[in-house]
Amino acid sequence: MLNIAEPAATIADPGRLLARRARIDTCQQPVVYVRSDCAVSRAEGFEAQAQVEVIANGREVLAILHRVEADWLGRDEIALSDAAWNLLALRGGEPMIVRHAKPLESLKFLRAKVYGRSRRDASRRTPLDAHQAPAPIRARESSTTCRRNHGSRHPNPLDVIA
Repeated sequence: MLNIAEPAATIADPGRLLARRARIDTCQQPVVYVRSDCAVSRAEGFEAQAQVEVIANGREVLAILHRVEADWLGRDEIALSDAAWNLLALRGGEPMIVRHAKPLESLKFLRAKVYGRSRRDASRRTPLDAHQAPAPIRARESSTTCRRNHGSRHPNPLDVIA
């Protein structure tokens, strides 16, 4: 059943959220915020602190998702930290796609080790691997320095995972 109170953008473009700048400095870590009762959040089953892929303007960025229970963000909106906003080169109001991030390539080697297979078996490419899209933009591949935090060094969470 269609809810008449929902904004027109949600009805006309299901599965997409409209970009909104949160103006939150996350020290070069792309972070996005969605409402817990957002249709996309419920349909995708997003959990707090999930790593998601955010797509807009032909660019893809990996970001950490936070769910909020507040009225400052509409059900059809996604708020982005300054880092995510700048990486996607947004102006505001653009439709965006948010989906679960693809598993890291290195996890297949870990799974192979856990299940007793050789590294050679894990490195074999399947026909589906040949058709994978290019990797999304990552904030930084090494540890980052947060200049606003008195130059303290923070490890990039992506380095720890890979």
